[in-house]
Amino acid sequence: MPELPKLAALLKALDAQQWKELDQQALAKASASIKELAQQVYKPGEWQADKQIHQQTLSFSLPLYFGDGTIYPAYIHIYQEKDGRAGVQGQFFETWLRISLDTENLGTVNSVFRLYDENKLDVRIGMPEGDGAAEFTDNLSMIREKLGNGKLQLTDFLLNRM
Repeated sequence: MPELPKLAALLKALDAQQWKELDQQALAKASASIKELAQQVYKPGEWQADKQIHQQTLSFSLPLYFGDGTIYPAYIHIYQEKDGRAGVQGQFFETWLRISLDTENLGTVNSVFRLYDENKLDVRIGMPEGDGAAEFTDNLSMIREKLGNGKLQLTDFLLNRM
């Protein structure tokens, strides 16, 4: 019966009519309840680690909490490569940190940090086109300055709009 999926969708749409008749305040309260339930059910993902002779990786996901009470799911991946040259014992040649954040307003934002030569730092930020990307671009010089004032030497900073 090819009509069965259409009939099921129609019945679901009729059930949704009750939500359409709710006022804005009731919808906001229902939305807040669903968000709270999702946050309580959300558990950090499992940790994955791999260690080899000259490299090691660690990947995990967790909820990232911001000062205003906002919680976003985050995926974190760390990669370290040891210097394999003769005579160099256990020093890390470079470290990569990738943070992928799934935000409500911007969408997915990817940040990649590369630390090498003990204090040199490259930063790459990828975010969808929109107001957030424009605002970030407007503040790019201030962000470069703040990152450059620390112990790390900022060698490259790039914003990619997806």
